[in-house]
Amino acid sequence: MYRQIRLHPNDRNYQLILWRKNPTDKIRYFRLNTVTYGTACAPYLATRCLQQLAITAPTHLQVGATAIKQNLYVDDCLSGADTLDEARKQQDQVRQLLGSANLNLRKWCANHPALLETIPKEDQEMDLDFSRFSDSTIKTLGIIWNPQEDQLQGRATTLEVGPVSKRIVCSELAKIFDPLGLLCPVTTTAKIFMQQLWQNDLDWDTILDSKDTQQWQNFRKESQTLSSLQFPRCPLTKDRHATTQLHIFTDASETAYGATAYLRSNSTRTGVESHLLCAKSRVAPLVKQTLLRLELCAAVLVAELADIVKTDLPFDMQEVYYWTDSEIVLAWITASVSSFHTFVANRVSRIHEISMPEQWVHVASEQNPADLVSRECKAPQLQQHELWFNGPTFLKKEPREWGRGIKKGIIYEGPEKRKVTANIVISAENNGWIDNINHRGSFKVLLRVTVWLLRFKHNVKNTKKTGRQDQSLQNK
Repeated sequence: MYRQIRLHPNDRNYQLILWRKNPTDKIRYFRLNTVTYGTACAPYLATRCLQQLAITAPTHLQVGATAIKQNLYVDDCLSGADTLDEARKQQDQVRQLLGSANLNLRKWCANHPALLETIPKEDQEMDLDFSRFSDSTIKTLGIIWNPQEDQLQGRATTLEVGPVSKRIVCSELAKIFDPLGLLCPVTTTAKIFMQQLWQNDLDWDTILDSKDTQQWQNFRKESQTLSSLQFPRCPLTKDRHATTQLHIFTDASETAYGATAYLRSNSTRTGVESHLLCAKSRVAPLVKQTLLRLELCAAVLVAELADIVKTDLPFDMQEVYYWTDSEIVLAWITASVSSFHTFVANRVSRIHEISMPEQWVHVASEQNPADLVSRECKAPQLQQHELWFNGPTFLKKEPREWGRGIKKGIIYEGPEKRKVTANIVISAENNGWIDNINHRGSFKVLLRVTVWLLRFKHNVKNTKKTGRQDQSLQNK
């Protein structure tokens, strides 16, 4: 694609190549007239040209222009439509727009044979025969996709042999490409193991001890089953009139915390469906935190994940529910931010920026799919967890049957709450000579001065009768 985009003549001198075949030959100068792969600006220039092509598209090609604006990633286009006719229209317009700039799309693949009928065989990614079952897969933006089943699936890593070091563990973990977090329970286990290696202060190439080596070897074997995990590419129902809700669950443990998002759609044609949309996990920080604080961090992660999902989805989300199994976190979220210390106050404030307290709901731990993220889960076990793929069973029921039963009036009185200091100021009128005494804020000084004044008064009254009194006054 880069070679199809020409540079402005004023900028071509920045792409000079000095060349000579032999040391004795005269140096020759070559000037590159097109965008050159490998330069820092090349991806931006190519993407910007594609965006400009969509911006200047004529009115009758606006469907294709929208697809280019929203679904083109450098030189890969990943798009779809609700109906076959809409998909064909979008395909034709995208080809027409890009073809006008001599940018011909290749490596076509689709989940319906009609979309490949007009595409030459040499421009198709693979020869698909929809008349018979095939488990053939391709990579779409790094994710494995089975076009005939229209399913995304995990990718098993190569089973390595030999000694294991921290460098090897980090390399193999990076090979598990999971941008949507569909394999979060498995990858979180590897992240926790990697964190333990950092805590042991090992060098990059130090061979692990027998216990850690065996633990990683077990993870390698278990991860071979990742290719059998399948997730629907489109978790939305095909009924346009369906009502859609976003349900996000959160949980935390002492080692990790995470969030899982599910789309729940209710249609008169297909009924109620619930599918995993994405997930996210974090390893607990090395600085030890209480479990309640980690639960609150997980709640922040849930709120931020929901904000991203709502922005990326091509329609307005009608309802959003945030689920947590921590009643104390719910009490924090529904309380005033000013009543907590800095750690809790900052995070509750962040939650309030994104969501409303009434959107937060309590869920039982055994029905919380995010529990699989925070407690770790092996790949073979994940296959058997319907809870992970479709969420809790109560989502398939009517909202009145969810049994949300939030406990009202929960008041938190723990160490995270600020101590309230009451300052009482009493303003009174001047009641006489006692208010003019400079007692310097001391009751003892006030008492001593008062006693001396009373003694003076007593002596003055009794001077003529009994003479000056030198004795101390008795308490009256």
